[in-house]
Amino acid sequence: MPSRFDRRVWPADLVAAAVRLNLDDHLPRGELNQREARVRAALVDAGPAPVTDHGRVLFWLGELPDVEVDQAGQRVRSAFALVGLLVTLLGVLSGIGLASGAYAYDGSQRINIAVGLGLFVILQSLLLLLTWVAALPRAWMQRLPLADGLQEALRLASPGRLGLLAARLLPQESREALDQAIGRAGSHQRVFGRVQLWALLQWSQLYALAVNLAAAATLVFLVVFTDLSFGWATTLDVQAEGLHRLVIGISVPWWWLPAAVPSLEMVSQTRFTRGSSFDPMLGRAWWPFMLMAMVVYGLLPRIVTLLIAHRQLGLATRRALLAMPGITGVLRALDAAEASPDANDSMAEPKPVAAKVAELGSHPLVIDWSRAAGSAARASQLLNRSVERLYPAGGSRTLEEDEHQLTEIASTVAAEQGVAVLVKLWEPPVIEVTDYFKQLRRQVGDALAIVVVPIASEPSGAVVSQDPGLVSQWRRRVSAVGDPWLSVADPVGFVEQEADHA
Repeated sequence: MPSRFDRRVWPADLVAAAVRLNLDDHLPRGELNQREARVRAALVDAGPAPVTDHGRVLFWLGELPDVEVDQAGQRVRSAFALVGLLVTLLGVLSGIGLASGAYAYDGSQRINIAVGLGLFVILQSLLLLLTWVAALPRAWMQRLPLADGLQEALRLASPGRLGLLAARLLPQESREALDQAIGRAGSHQRVFGRVQLWALLQWSQLYALAVNLAAAATLVFLVVFTDLSFGWATTLDVQAEGLHRLVIGISVPWWWLPAAVPSLEMVSQTRFTRGSSFDPMLGRAWWPFMLMAMVVYGLLPRIVTLLIAHRQLGLATRRALLAMPGITGVLRALDAAEASPDANDSMAEPKPVAAKVAELGSHPLVIDWSRAAGSAARASQLLNRSVERLYPAGGSRTLEEDEHQLTEIASTVAAEQGVAVLVKLWEPPVIEVTDYFKQLRRQVGDALAIVVVPIASEPSGAVVSQDPGLVSQWRRRVSAVGDPWLSVADPVGFVEQEADHA
């Protein structure tokens, strides 16, 4: 059932959602629960309600107006519009320059059609082929030797990078918003990698389209306002009959335009050599062929490729939106049958760890690193979640045991809603644990939320440390992993100490 929220997802929506989620991290849990209940009610009353996941996320954003969120989205929209305009202008200037050089005519010598065909047919077709090679998913290219290196080189050489150069002319805020939207900012690359790829390809096709359109327009201008005479020349042993067959093959798409299909007689009469005399009138009939070749092999393919890149950018942006850390929790909240029982909690109370773990659902898969919790019962108490099984890791266990269990976790977590890793707050995040996080991500795949939960007390209940510096240390080390779906919750395990003071 369609709705106004089941629309295309724009890069501006990504940044708006990221800002909204960042603001929510600092809201009291009670306020969050009450607000989500209001959004759920509005979603029911919206009828017809958005039925797609991205539609519900867009509905959620629309129901939570905020100046900071709106400004962030507007900066991205403005940045994309300005970059597109600058890339188009560069393409127009390049096209005019290329066509003016290829069709330069001072009356002393004919314009060699081989130059025009080389620039606007052969080269354009080759560049278009390389564009599609760069756009292919890496998974398709893995079996080919040196394929990854070739794709990376093509992406680095893409004219779309002119958009990144043009972005340097933008104000700093707009430039930073653009970087965030296309995944050039930190860990966003992993979430927005395909967004960046298709944004660059869209800019490259916008540039190429402008080049070909400006070149074709320049040829028309020169034909109308100047006198041009075309011919052909080459040091190769090419006969008129051979070139005519090539020309006929090129002209197949417009066979119904006789004026744009050179005859064998015209091909034979317009061959020239340097310094030879010629009749300018004989070469004028070449221009319809050259114009059609530029339109069919240069301009039209770029229009089609630009439309495909535009569509693929929308699909990549939609997938990135749904893969953003925190969006799973938003969807779960919107899908809830009724408000959380904690919805009436004090609105002044800071958002507790349960709100962070809530992103994992009511039955997360729980890993106990170095016996931080010690038992499933204690893990249930700390997380306020049902934990039927605790997966031990680290500590005295061998690497082989951990690797074997990671394989089991990968097959189990598909039915789970996320992973919680319990760690000891007072033990530093050594390289073994950060390597384990990386291995865990490789096993469970992208987009699945993994929350590291530091525990401040021993399994016996005795609080060991509440030092906030230790929390900061864990967050710095986890952030360095570069995994956008891996986060650190506030520490738990203070209940026993608070009871003792009471």
